[in-house]
Amino acid sequence: MGRRPATLKPAIFLPFILDRLAVETANRLHAAIAQRFELDLPQLRVVAALGDGGPCAAQDIVRVSGMHKSTVSRAVAALHEQDWIEFHEDDADGRRAIMDFTPKGRRGFAAIAAVAAASEREWLSRLGRSRRSVLAALEKLQKAVDSEV
Repeated sequence: MGRRPATLKPAIFLPFILDRLAVETANRLHAAIAQRFELDLPQLRVVAALGDGGPCAAQDIVRVSGMHKSTVSRAVAALHEQDWIEFHEDDADGRRAIMDFTPKGRRGFAAIAAVAAASEREWLSRLGRSRRSVLAALEKLQKAVDSEV
């Protein structure tokens, strides 16, 4: 009789846990925001990245978001069509288009950031006293991932 193959238990396998938490928290946040704004999840991620990093090119959004370039391209095009973002030529490289919020986009981002902050407070409150250690552990994992990219 041979050895049993190793098994993966999704309930305790870290990559599965992190993926499930990311999907669930993102979907719940998107549901709260979708009631007020007509943005899909990739558009929301572009708005978040632009709000966090400031004016940038679509390639920068690809790098920081982990989304595929075609997904970012569609999201950016839709945001431009909805008057959330505008483009200008990069002063350093005239071939690059830099995007930034329009006034409508800035107002939208501010409202989204408030909803996101409330959502984050709710999730973090569930951690109780372990909040700091959990966040520190997640930060270490994020730095490890960032250093390998």
